[in-house]
Amino acid sequence: MNTEYTTPGQGKSFIPLTLISLSIIIFFASELSIISKDREAISTSMQKWEDIQNNSGAQLDPGVEKSKQAEAVVQKLVLDLLDLANKGNNDGAKQVITKYGIKQAANGAATTPAP
Repeated sequence: MNTEYTTPGQGKSFIPLTLISLSIIIFFASELSIISKDREAISTSMQKWEDIQNNSGAQLDPGVEKSKQAEAVVQKLVLDLLDLANKGNNDGAKQVITKYGIKQAANGAATTPAP
């Protein structure tokens, strides 16, 4: 007597199920790899951003200092121009002041209207 039971089609579903399982495993492994690479890229970008923020103050200080110096020179020039126009007989200075609307503020600084 044969004690082994066989049914028609038994064992034929093993290969398709194995292929489907392998493809699912490969898919999720590739997704995990992509997520890992994205996480590293974001981490690197955040580190670079923090470095830029920390170093930007040191890099801007020379530019700010130069702009303050330039502003002081221009302000002195404009104040001299106002003195020439108000006290002197210089028609050219008066024309420049009226053309650009330069006026002296109460604190002694020269002001011009915004263009």
